[in-house]
Amino acid sequence: MKKNNSIGRRDILKVGAASLPLCAFSRSLSAMASAAAGGNPNRRLLTIFLRGGNDGVNCVIPHGDLDYVNARQTIAIPPGPLTSLNGYPGIGIHPAMTGLRTLFNQGKVAFLHRVGNLEGQRSHFNEMHLLETGRLDYKASAKGWVPQALSQVPATGLMPAISLSHRMQRMYLSSAASDPTFHLQAPYSTSGALRTLAIDFADPGSPPAITPAIRVANRVEVTGASGAGAYPVTGEGPFLRSTIQTSINKLRQLRGNHAAFNRNGTAFPTVAGDPNVASLAATSSYYNFFARMEEAVYMLNQGISNFAGVELGGWDTHNEQTTAGQVGGSSAQGIHQILLAMLSHAITSAKASLGADSMILVVSEFGRTNRDNGSGTDHGVGALYMAIGDQVNGGVYNCWLPASPTMPAMGQPKGSQWRRLLAPPTDPKYFDAIEPATDFRVPLIEIATKFFQIPSANLVNLSEVGPAWRDIYNNTMMNPAYAQLNFV
Repeated sequence: MKKNNSIGRRDILKVGAASLPLCAFSRSLSAMASAAAGGNPNRRLLTIFLRGGNDGVNCVIPHGDLDYVNARQTIAIPPGPLTSLNGYPGIGIHPAMTGLRTLFNQGKVAFLHRVGNLEGQRSHFNEMHLLETGRLDYKASAKGWVPQALSQVPATGLMPAISLSHRMQRMYLSSAASDPTFHLQAPYSTSGALRTLAIDFADPGSPPAITPAIRVANRVEVTGASGAGAYPVTGEGPFLRSTIQTSINKLRQLRGNHAAFNRNGTAFPTVAGDPNVASLAATSSYYNFFARMEEAVYMLNQGISNFAGVELGGWDTHNEQTTAGQVGGSSAQGIHQILLAMLSHAITSAKASLGADSMILVVSEFGRTNRDNGSGTDHGVGALYMAIGDQVNGGVYNCWLPASPTMPAMGQPKGSQWRRLLAPPTDPKYFDAIEPATDFRVPLIEIATKFFQIPSANLVNLSEVGPAWRDIYNNTMMNPAYAQLNFV
């Protein structure tokens, strides 16, 4: 299967293959337990970033919109028994997402259409940066929104925020001054029925030597070494020396208390040929995604972390989006169908394993164009976010059909900003794309205030995004794009 994002500039959009165990530590979170006020420490959030720009229109599909088939003459997905959503005539789901469809029909899923940056930059890297930092202006040194929200939650776990990914996700990057946020590239390896901690480092003692003295902005990187090998780190000076020691102590505790756990190979397959996912992909290059999902669920369930983040690349579907059963589709699986099947399988497995106080949030930097280009779609603006969990008000948001504008949304009121998904835009810069109805920060703020129960008055305490988030929450300007969706 040819990958559509294989050039070097787009490496960040790929699923990174796990190599040597790597830990990278952001310079740290502020003293959360002492500084926090009011947040719920029992809540757990699993974030999944779909890198490349997911085509939300072919995920949650406006079948009742006549413009859909006209705009997508080669990749439109017809309605069928596996696409229907309870309570939403005229709106369907991709047939590859059977598990997610079941969860939706149980009221456990909120599909948030038309969420995005109102400026519509359509640059992967700019839009990722803004979404991960929760701010509208690009700042190279900006913190992620996760550690800022976590500063208002009295978290007591060993690693309150952890990025389980090929690279440290900026969403999790902090530069405060006490406990480190963690990035573990591949902390566990499969050993029969067990997943065993794979970080094997030579303990450098206290204080550790810093060799070589090479600074990496806002983080300390530590590569595991076996036997009597060196413990290479980056950084210099007493502050980073103290941070490294704190990190080593946390790894010691992880190694002591969580050296291995029983894996669920049915729920989270990790090897090619597993019969549970044999139809999902012809290559094993994506199976580390299931491993990281399993690790994230374990760390959340064990109380090691309040936030855990994974990512899945390959969503920049300029081509290879045709799917069996589509109008004009071939018999071969398209890359979008494969990715959606994997995502649905992973979410369904995670939801079955997580407790009632957990939520899964799925985001992507932007959506795709309304019209296909013959075999795929190009960069768009409004995206589809997904929230899954027992605390979710299930439904389809920001998408109604002109034939039934008062269609019930599982008890959720329709806001004045709701309109047809593929309606002609009011702003010419969205001429070929979904016009966003909700600012990308609104779902993040709802999760902070309603799921983690951070008092709205405390939003201003978030070190970099606080004032802006407070103003969006209060919406004194009566901007419809700042209106809460009430999906939590």
